Amino acid sequence: MASEISTLSRAEYTALAVRTFDTPEIIVTITRHRGHSRTTPHSHEGPYLCLVSSGDFDERGPHQNLSVSTGDVIAHPGCDIHANRFGAAAVECINFAPRPAGRLNALFSASIVRPDSWTDAHILHRVKDELRRNDQWTPIALEVLAVEMLKGHAREREASVRPSQRCADLREFIERESPRVPTLSELARRSGVHPTYLSRLFRAAFGTSPVELGRQYRAAWTRAQIESTPMSLSRLAAEAGYADHAHMCRDLRRRYGMAPHQLRDGEAA
Repeated sequence: MASEISTLSRAEYTALAVRTFDTPEIIVTITRHRGHSRTTPHSHEGPYLCLVSSGDFDERGPHQNLSVSTGDVIAHPGCDIHANRFGAAAVECINFAPRPAGRLNALFSASIVRPDSWTDAHILHRVKDELRRNDQWTPIALEVLAVEMLKGHAREREASVRPSQRCADLREFIERESPRVPTLSELARRSGVHPTYLSRLFRAAFGTSPVELGRQYRAAWTRAQIESTPMSLSRLAAEAGYADHAHMCRDLRRRYGMAPHQLRDGEAA
């Protein structure tokens, strides 16, 4: 199979186009494919975006199993192997490939790390409108639209990663602050998101709310101090941020099944 896989250079792919627009940063090509036709497994020289202008087709490869139709966008990383099987109607694709020496090439490469697809009928409408105008502004307008597609894809991908990292960073912060328990409002301001949204994200990641995790860290810190220092229980309650000694007693008994004096006497063992 490896001998049947070809790599299309940008020049070769451009040669297949029925229409081409050159911009300082991006090469825009329009390719058409007959209904019920197919391509052999191949890859492209670099990353690109494919906007399906009309028709539908399936794309298969080691890292993708996509079915796309009019208004869908496919993001291809460089050298990604795939084959296409086109539907009954003819298919038209509008392809946006960054120039290798251009500033956008690095952004395309960093943002498109795996094959992916999504629907953006609004972008398709705007691209078609520019193609109909076909004036001196069309090439640069197409470049701008390509950047919009890439930006939307990259930000959505980053957003899917950020919540887990945000929660992990907050967990470290809550642990560092122990025995102080940060409020939800404080944590939300630190994260730059709404408190309700943050609480939902955190619970999904760790199975508890951020404030409750802070209370768990506080209780663990307090227990360790009770078992390892001679500090009075009243002072410990104040140092740990409990409302009073009784509050500390209730919390430790609920969590560990023992009162503070029992923990100090070693009855936990």
